[in-house]
Amino acid sequence: MPTLHYRLTLDEPALLTSLYGEPNSSVSYPYVPGATMRGALIGALLRQGKAINPAADPDQRLFFSGATRFLNAYVVDPVKDMRTLPCPLSWVREKHLLTQSESDQALAVYDLVYGRPDGQTKGVRGFATTAGREASLVQVERRLNVHTERPRSGGGEGTVYRYDALERGQSFRGMILCAAEDATELTSLLTGMETVMLGGARSAGYGRATIDDVFLAENDSEPVIDAGPVILTLLSDAILRDAGGQVQPSLAALLYVLNLHGSSLSAADVEAYFLDTTIVGGFNRKWNLPLPQSPSLAMGSVVVLRHGTVSQAAAESWLRAGIGERREDGFGEVAVNWQRGRSIGRSKLTSWRSPSPLFWSWLTAQRSCGIASSRAEPPRLRSWNMQQSFPTSATASKAISPAQVLLA
Repeated sequence: MPTLHYRLTLDEPALLTSLYGEPNSSVSYPYVPGATMRGALIGALLRQGKAINPAADPDQRLFFSGATRFLNAYVVDPVKDMRTLPCPLSWVREKHLLTQSESDQALAVYDLVYGRPDGQTKGVRGFATTAGREASLVQVERRLNVHTERPRSGGGEGTVYRYDALERGQSFRGMILCAAEDATELTSLLTGMETVMLGGARSAGYGRATIDDVFLAENDSEPVIDAGPVILTLLSDAILRDAGGQVQPSLAALLYVLNLHGSSLSAADVEAYFLDTTIVGGFNRKWNLPLPQSPSLAMGSVVVLRHGTVSQAAAESWLRAGIGERREDGFGEVAVNWQRGRSIGRSKLTSWRSPSPLFWSWLTAQRSCGIASSRAEPPRLRSWNMQQSFPTSATASKAISPAQVLLA
């Protein structure tokens, strides 16, 4: 199947609002959803004066049937210039309290698919690229802005609200899986859209991005089904329906959807699983209305299937067609045996943003009194989030170098 690759570079902060946050705030996804690019291409056609008929080809095949899949655009690894992928939920690391001299030292990262280590662990979140036994973790930069809405002349009260947006200057790489007869038209559309507006608050200085590095390649990658177990990893959220037609983010619904592609899996074929759930929605700018909200399995979820239960044809169908609903919007992207060969081992976190000097001065004072603890709260600082490896701040975050993780 032909695959159209492209790169998005944010010229302005982007507010691709998720369902999280309080009523007076908008929190952006840490990636560019495939639905956003699908809507941008439809908008480009409408601006050219072309009528779109969702019930007939080629428009139905291009945008509405799921035959063309607009995969999510994930942050680019700045070293390798590659599209990252969500970290599997089976990746964990050891808990420990860093010192300033230890900020570039080794951390232990494990894959629970191959067993559970001793001691306390916590999840590794974010996005990563892999090459052999090496993985590079990349944190997405964000910007927090506070806005005010003045009261109208007719009365009423003003409002203070917050935008948690993607920082400008970042690059994201996305892919479009399409039929051979549609590849030329989609390539022409993307190359003609040098500048695109994404997300909300566009009149307030958000959403402008540049599209470049557009190229077409044949997706000839095949899943490797060998003597070991089959590891299925969700690379995007998946909206699943069970045998009764109900939306269920569960293992049973996942197995039922996988069996629609020619397999015959049961709960007895599952050796291990690491699942999380989330709520997904969306917004239709044509209707100016939100899309229905649905519970889904979260990206990064992992299922380990017993050897001999998955055929090569079924695995190829999962990769080519995706699973679940709204696949045209990037949902249901999977990887097969992406984590193979990464046994439990020591890992290094060699580069990341060090905490502020205020944190280190507070930590030194605490240790001098003999009461240093990772559970203590430093004065005039927000909570120290060890999972994200950098302190939260009400100001705009700056560039964070990718963390190099060497899986021994």
